[in-house]
Amino acid sequence: MKFIIFALIPLILSIGITPAISFGEIDSPRKQMQMGIESEDVICKSGLALMIRISGDAACVKSSSVEKLTSMGFGTMQKESSMIETVKEDERPNILLIVLDDVGFSDLGFTASEISTPVMNSLANSEIFMTNYHVSPTCSPTRAMLLTGVDNHLTGLGTMNEILADNQKGKPGYETFLNYDVVTVSSLLHDADYHTYMSGKWHLSYGAVERNVEDRLDQWEKYDPYARGFEETFSAALPGNHFNEKGITYGHTGFYTTNGERVTLPDDFYSATSYTDYLLEMIDQNHGDGKPMFMYLPFWTSHFPLHAPDEYIQKYEGVYDKGWDEIRKERFQTQKELGLIPQELELPPRLESVSSWEELSSEQQKIEAKKMQVFAAMTDVTDVNIGRVIDHLKDIGEYDDTLIFIFSDNGAESTNILKKWADADNEEQYDQWMFQYDNSLESIGSEKSNISLGLGWAQVGNTPLFREKGYLTEGGTRVPMIVKLPGDSVSLKTNAFSTVMDITPTILDYANVEHPGNFYNDRDVHTMSGKSLKSLFEGETDRIHAEDESVGMELFGNKAVFKGDWKALFLAFPPYYDTEWRLYNLAEDVRELNDLSSEYPELLEELISDYETYAGRVGVIDPVGLEIPR
Repeated sequence: MKFIIFALIPLILSIGITPAISFGEIDSPRKQMQMGIESEDVICKSGLALMIRISGDAACVKSSSVEKLTSMGFGTMQKESSMIETVKEDERPNILLIVLDDVGFSDLGFTASEISTPVMNSLANSEIFMTNYHVSPTCSPTRAMLLTGVDNHLTGLGTMNEILADNQKGKPGYETFLNYDVVTVSSLLHDADYHTYMSGKWHLSYGAVERNVEDRLDQWEKYDPYARGFEETFSAALPGNHFNEKGITYGHTGFYTTNGERVTLPDDFYSATSYTDYLLEMIDQNHGDGKPMFMYLPFWTSHFPLHAPDEYIQKYEGVYDKGWDEIRKERFQTQKELGLIPQELELPPRLESVSSWEELSSEQQKIEAKKMQVFAAMTDVTDVNIGRVIDHLKDIGEYDDTLIFIFSDNGAESTNILKKWADADNEEQYDQWMFQYDNSLESIGSEKSNISLGLGWAQVGNTPLFREKGYLTEGGTRVPMIVKLPGDSVSLKTNAFSTVMDITPTILDYANVEHPGNFYNDRDVHTMSGKSLKSLFEGETDRIHAEDESVGMELFGNKAVFKGDWKALFLAFPPYYDTEWRLYNLAEDVRELNDLSSEYPELLEELISDYETYAGRVGVIDPVGLEIPR
C-alpha cells in the first residue's frame, strides 16, 4: 500500500496549468483530456511520470517503468510528477481474470483455429499454456466455482436457473444464485486493500431468465457483484443482445447495473468493446494510489445470439464455405502439427445427429457458413479487446506486475435457439417472441437477428474432444488456459490436471491473502476445494492433484470423477440416458471413444465409490423428471 501526501508545487502554476481536480484528487489522463487539457499539460499522481503515447494521448506511468516503455516505442516521456510523495511500496501483483464465453478447445489460433487471435496466441506461446484444465460444462456453475474455489453445489449453483428440476427447488445449494455460504475472492482481496473491478457478465443473481425480474431489483441487491466484494462494477446478470438490452428469451431483459444501480446502455454499445471500455475507465480512476488491482473481465462473446460488428464479419467472408467437415479435418491436422495430439490419433467420427456438409442444400450451407463467420468475428473482436487491456497495462507500467488468467467458461455451444431452449419456456410463447427477429442470410450477425451456432460447428469447436457444452465430457469441460505470471516470463506448456476451483486459491496465494476457512464476517462459510497452482507454475512440482486424488463433478444428472489419468463418466443428457458408467484413460484416449469399463471393473467401482463420497459431501440432488430441450 502507498501512503501518499499530495502538495501542489508552485511549478504547476508557473507554467500556467489549471488543474481540473480537487485538492488530493486527480482525474485520469483520459478524463483530463476530455475536459480540454492538452496531453502535454496532463497532471499525474505522485510517483508517476507523464508519457505521451504514439497516438498522442497522455498516460501516467510508474517512473521506474518510463525508460523501458519509451525504449520499446510506446511513447515519449514529458516530465516527472509535480507532486511530493511519501511512499511505502506494495509489491503484491495486480490480477487480471479474463473469461471467454462458449469458446471451444480448438476455437483459438494457438489450438489450431483459423480464427485470428494474435494476442492470445502470443501469450500462449510465451507464457504458461495449460491443456488439461477443466471447468463446469455450463456458464454459471463455472463462475461460482471460479470466484470462490468451492464446488458449485455448495455455492448455490448446483444447477442453473434455466434448467432446474422440481425436486431441486428450494433445496440448499440449488438457490441458482451465489449464496452467502461462500466468500468470494473479490471480497477477500478488497478486505486486503486491493482495488476490485468487474466489467461484464455476472450470471450469479437476478434470476437469470426469470420473467420481468428487473421490476424486483431491490430483492437482488445483496447478490449483485457490487455487494460481493467489487468496488466498481458494470455488469449484466445474464446479457442478451450484444448491441442492446433485448433478452435471450421472452420476458427476459439483458439489463445492466453499475455499482448496483440499473443503467441504460449507450447507442454505440457492443458487449466485448464496451465491457473493455468500462474496465479501462475503472483502472484509470484510481491508478497511482499504490494499491494493486483485481480486474475481472468476463466477456459475453462468443455466446449466442451471434452478433458482431460488420467489419469483423466481413473479415471472414467465404472462410467457412467449405463446411464443417473440412474445417474439422484441418483443425485436427493442425493440432498434430502443434503437438497438441499424437500423430497416430484418428479423427473422431462426425456425431450421428450432424449431417455431412454435402447433405445440406445450397441455401442451408450459406446459412451455416454465415453463422460460423459471425462466431469467428465475435472471437476475433474479443481477442482485440484483450489486447486493448494488455496494451493499456503496459502503457501505465503495470503489465509486468500483473498475474493474468484467460480461459473459456465451458466448451462450444450447440443449442438451437430457433426453438425454446430453457426448461421453463412455453413453446408457443417462445415462437411468438421469435417473430420480431430477422434471421435472413443478410441479417445474420446484426442486432436484428437472433440465432445460434448449432451442433455441426460446435463439434468443430471442440475438436478432437467428445460432445459440447452441457455434457461432462471433455468437449464440455476441457478448455485451454493461458496464465501470465508477474515478473519475468515463464514459458511452460503443461498437461497437468487442474480445475476452475484452483483459480481462487492461486490468486490468494500470489496476493498473500489467507482464506478465512469456515468463518467470515460473522457467518459460517465453506472452505475451498481447489488448490493453489503456484508451485506448478514456479517449477516446484509437475502436478498439483496427486495421482490417487479423486475430483468429482455433477450437473443436470451428468456425473464424472477424475483420478490420475482415469475418468469415470455417466451421461444423463439427451440423447444418451446412460444406465451404466463409462471408463476412460484420458492419457491415451482424450476423445473418450474407448470405454474400458469391462476391462477394469474394479477400478470403475473404485471411481464410482469416490463419486458417491463426493456427491454426499457436497449435497448433490439428482434431478427427477427434468426435461432438457436439445
